[in-house]
Amino acid sequence: MKRIIALFLLFLVLFASCAAPTSSGDEITETFRTLPSATYAVSVTSSFPSRETSHTLEYIYKKEKQGRITVIAPEDVKGIALTVQDGSGTLSFDGAYLETGPLDASGLSPFSALPALMNVWQEGNFREIQNAKIFGQDSFLVISEKASEESILEYRTWFSKEKFLPLFAEIFSDGKRVIQCKFERAEHT
Repeated sequence: MKRIIALFLLFLVLFASCAAPTSSGDEITETFRTLPSATYAVSVTSSFPSRETSHTLEYIYKKEKQGRITVIAPEDVKGIALTVQDGSGTLSFDGAYLETGPLDASGLSPFSALPALMNVWQEGNFREIQNAKIFGQDSFLVISEKASEESILEYRTWFSKEKFLPLFAEIFSDGKRVIQCKFERAEHT
């Protein structure tokens, strides 16, 4: 009888651990759909065919208003900023402005990666959600996929379990990792 009770309890624990991420997916989506604003400091590493670049960016997101991405490192490009609204961007530096047009038709870049991630988090439709650990912290790993004529993009994001703050993200294009984002600071307001 004790074995049956022990097996039953084990089954309940396993079932509960499997069920939690599904409801969390809805909670993550709702959190980002209703988020009025957020500020992130993010180390972004981009892997191009012949080189790799690293930047530290500040991303200020404002629902239904202009967002802004500013380079805060390295020093030689510090201050370059991209204002984002309705999927288009305006690049600025030292008083000069350049209209960039659409940010993504899978012309993924270090600048377009953060708005693309925000869009994925707001849309939901996650392919997979797992309990995970990253940087020693319990988290949810959320995986999404978007296909276009140009490529298949896979988005992987690790969120804190408490407030669904992004901790780390990766973007893959046709199976190759092209962007890594380590969130050094994340604030939702």
